[in-house]
Amino acid sequence: TRERTHFVVLADNVFGTSGPWAVCIGPQDSLNDERLTDIIVEKNRFFADYGNLSSRLVSRPLVVWARDVSVRNNIFDGNGSDPSYAAVVIEQRGIEPAPSGIMVSNNTIYKTDVDNILGAWNFFAGVQVENTAGNIGVFNNLAVFPESTKGEAIVIIRNMDDSAVTESNNLLIQGTYSGLTIPDLPDHLKRDFSLLNDSPAIDQGISIQLFRDFTGALRPVNGVLDIGAFEYIATPKLKQAIIILKVLAGMDPGGVDLANDTDNDGILDMQDVLNILQSVSGTIQEPETLTPYAIDSDGWSYIPVCEDTKTVYVSSSEGDDSNDGLTEQSPVKTLERGQALLREGFPDRMLLKRGDVWTNESLRIKTGRNTQERMVFGYYGDSGSLVQCQFAKKYVFK
Repeated sequence: TRERTHFVVLADNVFGTSGPWAVCIGPQDSLNDERLTDIIVEKNRFFADYGNLSSRLVSRPLVVWARDVSVRNNIFDGNGSDPSYAAVVIEQRGIEPAPSGIMVSNNTIYKTDVDNILGAWNFFAGVQVENTAGNIGVFNNLAVFPESTKGEAIVIIRNMDDSAVTESNNLLIQGTYSGLTIPDLPDHLKRDFSLLNDSPAIDQGISIQLFRDFTGALRPVNGVLDIGAFEYIATPKLKQAIIILKVLAGMDPGGVDLANDTDNDGILDMQDVLNILQSVSGTIQEPETLTPYAIDSDGWSYIPVCEDTKTVYVSSSEGDDSNDGLTEQSPVKTLERGQALLREGFPDRMLLKRGDVWTNESLRIKTGRNTQERMVFGYYGDSGSLVQCQFAKKYVFK
């Protein structure tokens, strides 16, 4: 009887720089009819440069020489790979039956570097199908590749032999904007490939039988699947918070003239922020419908402190930038110094002292680890007026 492996789930793994083929699902060689069927590959992370480099760079992180395989909700990070890179390759290896019944759906593929081998020709593909494969479905995959500047071949699907491939609603993004949260952190395991609120992948997928995303969150959120491994969970509260932070930073939150004092009281205050929010989003909703976090008896969202959260205290009246900023008794003075102590990609907090005023200082927004472990800006102190940040003789109250 022929050897057969079936009903296998490959999930929740981190695969590194074992090149050129990191993971292969199929027979041990081209001479044995060893059949693999009914395989699920999901929620794995493939990093081309993670761990000790092998003698050859990764060129094909996942190769499928099998039948009835579902490849879904995976992350393929190709930075550091071979110049010829195809995230998922489907082909017949030898005398085993040609691949059939393969579904590649809602994966995120990310590679923004080039020239890992000097003088080499660069080729990037999301999914490559070859060698008589049939009944292949490729849906809702997101690929982020660099701009083609030297004649490189950059495609999301490469069908080499006119195999029977059905594909729809796959998205290729090229250039400096990925629409992803923080995919380029030095620490591979802290890279966040979730969607930003303005990602072109949101609500652009085709309906398929896939009900969870990479994190295990239910999908779709609002009846339409997002493209890629992550479902964007948007809340009006989050969108409003982003606009408020932009106002605090002295930026234009999308077509709103901050020079206008909406209620003509001579200052840009919280009422103006509310008016701006209403002009942008149309409505101001009640807090209990806006937040994914627990709400206390007073209606405030409770965002829990993580084990590695660092809290930075800033006071213009009592602070000194030579302080460590880690306690209320040792605050730093300037917003710039406070922001420098915050770590990009961590759920840190910066608290400003009530009653203090900062003049002509910028507030650059950093991001936390993910949508549940956010970076928080707030205040400390039980008395005093609201925090005031003055920009061009206008005040923003937080």
